[in-house]
Amino acid sequence: LAPHLAHLSRGWKSLLCFIMTDYTFALAVEKYGKHPGMAGKRWYYLGSALVIWLTYQSTFALGLLLGVAIPSSWSLSFAIPLTFIALMMRSVSDRATAVSAIVGGITALALIGLPFQLGLLGATFLGIGVGLSTDRRRSE
Repeated sequence: LAPHLAHLSRGWKSLLCFIMTDYTFALAVEKYGKHPGMAGKRWYYLGSALVIWLTYQSTFALGLLLGVAIPSSWSLSFAIPLTFIALMMRSVSDRATAVSAIVGGITALALIGLPFQLGLLGATFLGIGVGLSTDRRRSE
């Protein structure tokens, strides 16, 4: 986001950093990538970030209050990874990003048993490396 918001004052940057979430980041990067000369980038970011941040804060509070009423047998732990997969799929736009996502996903599953979630870290680096390599080969 820095190239798009670097011109803002320290106060603006502080506010936007405070309300940043993964979802806001993904939305902004996608929007700014499609419309690099877009006017009012700070307002787009602020609007989407406030909605997402307020929703997150309120649902988190509800979860604290009502979460004990949800039986553990419902196994809702899959909801968060599904949300991130949905966000990621929107950014798969060419062969390099598709290969990167596939390699990273398969590697993460293959290394799932490593301690300290090192498999996720390894999958991230491998996915990025393969994606960059694929992109370089295409541009040569």
